Amino acid sequence: MAKEKVGAESNPIRFVQENVKRPKLELNSTLTPNGSGVFDFGKYKEIVDEYNVFFSNLIFNPNFSLEEISFAALLFNSLALSNDELFWISDNEQIKLREFGQSGLLYFTPDEAKVIEPINLPVIINKHKLSFTQQEVIAMLNTLHDYYYITCTEVFEGNLAKNTKGFDYINNAVSLSDKAKLIHIRINCGMDEKHIVDKWIKQ
Repeated sequence: MAKEKVGAESNPIRFVQENVKRPKLELNSTLTPNGSGVFDFGKYKEIVDEYNVFFSNLIFNPNFSLEEISFAALLFNSLALSNDELFWISDNEQIKLREFGQSGLLYFTPDEAKVIEPINLPVIINKHKLSFTQQEVIAMLNTLHDYYYITCTEVFEGNLAKNTKGFDYINNAVSLSDKAKLIHIRINCGMDEKHIVDKWIKQ
């Protein structure tokens, strides 16, 4: 019997939850999660003008290097038309879509499917005359994830619904593996809507 593909309809992925532990945000800001593990951005004023809140919250974080800011800006621009996308991040092999999903679709629980048309991140990086290895990209994605700017869900067996049932997201950080290739990335709305530039702590 053939092995079920990761992300097939009968073998869906579970998105990494919003309330997953965010160690860098806890350590390097005055923000604290509530009892459900969610950082409460509701008490901060929403910016409704043209001011780009995500970039402001990014560039005023004193713990980021210039390279990390450049990478985050490139990533955000790649997500400009959507708050979530699939990304291919391997810089040494071609996109192998047949390894994932079913009939061109990648299935997530509960009841969501996405067309497997990932953005090729290494191509975009090269186009902008930047140079990052795959491991550097993974490290920067993990950093942005741990600061709550984005949430990354690696498309691999570790995030299958059947393997994450009952997982304690509140008390456990979830990072991309060093072999990550296909990743779902979504922007966290709090970082894109709420002004928290005065909440950072320099380490």
